[in-house]
Amino acid sequence: FPSHDTAPFIQHYLPEEKSKIGSFDFLGAFLISILTIGLILFISLSYYWALILSFISLLMYHLHLKKSTTPFISLALLKNNRYRNTLLVAFICFGLFMATIFLSAITLDDLYQLNPLQISYIFLPGTILAIFSGRWGGKTSDRRGSHFVVMSGIICLTFSVLS
Repeated sequence: FPSHDTAPFIQHYLPEEKSKIGSFDFLGAFLISILTIGLILFISLSYYWALILSFISLLMYHLHLKKSTTPFISLALLKNNRYRNTLLVAFICFGLFMATIFLSAITLDDLYQLNPLQISYIFLPGTILAIFSGRWGGKTSDRRGSHFVVMSGIICLTFSVLS
């Protein structure tokens, strides 16, 4: 879901602001990176120390926000309801997409006793198709609007389920 084709849609919900020359918040970026890495380690490997590290990083970032003039992620950005809701929907869609791929691989292994190489060969055509359809969807959305692309996707999904 997140790609260069979706950037114009997300940008639509960002608040208008003038570009200005400023500095990059390296400390904020580092703290957010530690927060993210810790959460990933906790979720995937159940490392409780990583959850504690993430929490500490979040507290440190919150303290850093009070001092920083140009924060890495501004809280004002997250207060924009339309942008926050779009971000939430994108996160949910990405999570569902990843869960579908994960469960499909487990199902192929369980039902047909396929090894990982065989499962990756099954996923390869879909991956290639996703690359080209993503570009098509972005270009078509620019020309004909997102409603047309969504309806085309629904029609394709309906045909694939019925066949």
